[in-house]
Amino acid sequence: GMASMFAQAWEVGSRAFSRVVQLDPTHGEGWANLSGVYQRANEPRKAFHAMEQALKFKREAWRMWENFLYICMQLGELEQAMQALRNKIQYNNAQAQENDADPRVLYALVTHLNNLLKAVRELDPSDTSPDAKALERKAVRFESTLTNLFDFITARITTNPEVWDAHAQLLKIKGAPALSIVESVLKRARAARKPNWEQEASLFEGVADSSLALATELDDIEAVAVGAGDTSVSAAFATLRPSILLLLNSVVARSERFFEDSPKRAELVELVARLEERTASVAAAAASADASDSGASGADAGAGAAESSV
Repeated sequence: GMASMFAQAWEVGSRAFSRVVQLDPTHGEGWANLSGVYQRANEPRKAFHAMEQALKFKREAWRMWENFLYICMQLGELEQAMQALRNKIQYNNAQAQENDADPRVLYALVTHLNNLLKAVRELDPSDTSPDAKALERKAVRFESTLTNLFDFITARITTNPEVWDAHAQLLKIKGAPALSIVESVLKRARAARKPNWEQEASLFEGVADSSLALATELDDIEAVAVGAGDTSVSAAFATLRPSILLLLNSVVARSERFFEDSPKRAELVELVARLEERTASVAAAAASADASDSGASGADAGAGAAESSV
C-alpha cells in the first residue's frame, strides 16, 4: 500500500488498503491511508467516508482531522468541516498554534453564512413552504455553530490577524454592535504587529492594512453617528478611542524611517488626523453641554432661593 502511494499507483493502493481494513476494520491508519489514496485519485466522496471510519478509531489524531477538514470543504460538507476544524485545534497537543485555523476556511464559512442569510432575507414573507422553513432553520443552525466555533478559536488563537479579520466580518454579517466589531478589528491590528514589522516590507503591509481597516471602521461609524446627531456612539467609544489612536499613531511614527513614502502610510496619516480632529470636536461639544447644564442648574437654584426669601 505505501509503495503504491510513493509510485502514485492509486488503484493499486486503494486495493491494498481496502484489504487492510477488511482484515482489521478497526485499523485507523489503514482507513486514513485509504482516504489519502482516494483523495489523490480525485474521489473525494470515497475519501470522506474512509476518513470518517479512520476517525472512529483515531479520534485524537489532529492531522487526520485536518485532512478531513479539507475533504469536507471540497465537498461542501460545511457542518462537518466546522467540527473537524474545532477538533483539529483541540487535539493539536492541547496547544493552539497561530496557523491552526486556516483563514481560507474561516472566510469561506463566513461567506457561506452571508449567502444563507441573504437567501433568507430574499424569501417572500408569505412563503410558509417546507423549503422556506428548512432554509430558515439551516441558516439559524449554521450561524449558531459558526459563532460557537469562532468563540472557541478566538479564545485560543489570539495572534493571527486574519482570524480576527474573519471574526469582524462575521460580526458585521450578524449585525453585531459597532463596538464589538471595532474591538475585533483592533485585535487584528494588534496581532499584525510582528517583530521587525517596521523594517520588513511584507510585515509592514499587514500592519498597514490592518491599521487602515481599524481607522476606516472607526471613522465610518463615527461619521455616520455625528451626521445623525447620535451621541451614544461617541460615548460607547470613549474608553476605546484612546487605545485606538495610540496604536495608530505608533504605527505612523515607527513606520516613518523605512516607509515614509508608502501610499498606505500617507492614507493612514490622513485618517488619524481626521479621527483626532473629530475626537477634539466631540470633547469640546461635550464640555460645552456640561457647561450649559451647570449654568441651567445654577439659574434654577437661584430662582428657588429667591422664592424662599419672598
